[in-house]
Amino acid sequence: MLLKVKAPTIVLVGRQDPGCTVDQATVIHRMIDGSELVVLEDAAHLSNIEQSHAFNSALRSFIDRVDDTLPNSAGGHKP
Repeated sequence: MLLKVKAPTIVLVGRQDPGCTVDQATVIHRMIDGSELVVLEDAAHLSNIEQSHAFNSALRSFIDRVDDTLPNSAGGHKP
């Protein structure tokens, strides 16, 4: 199923996550063509809480890069 994903994808994982290890996240990343892998240090399974600044920064950066590749919205311009 992951091999069929065509949408821009970021795989975020905490280095100490016992539920989804960095090795497992790497496999997921490699199965999704063009995906990005971000490993958050000093974080486990709740990386969005444990390292909220790093998590939000990585996600915002990804969204900004993806947004720059999309055509203008139906309104004719980006905000």
